[in-house]
Amino acid sequence: MDAPKGRYRVIEEDGRLVVIDNESGTPIPSSLVPPRRPRPGRSPASPPVPVAPAGPGPLDRAGDFLLAVVAREWDSQGRAVIAWRWGA
Repeated sequence: MDAPKGRYRVIEEDGRLVVIDNESGTPIPSSLVPPRRPRPGRSPASPPVPVAPAGPGPLDRAGDFLLAVVAREWDSQGRAVIAWRWGA
């Protein structure tokens, strides 16, 4: 048994999402698409919480340090050339 069809479906056309009315088959202008409902427990007027990058952590700093220690030169594409000598 198939699930019942909803009133609308969303498709992608030319890199944009378009809402299609399943009864008429025509696209709905974005001004007529109902706005999203707020999540429970959250005021609809509250602004979104800004997210800022935390910056490099201790693992990133250690990796940068190790790269600076072992890199002997850089190639034309900006990649590090590592000189490593195996010892027995």
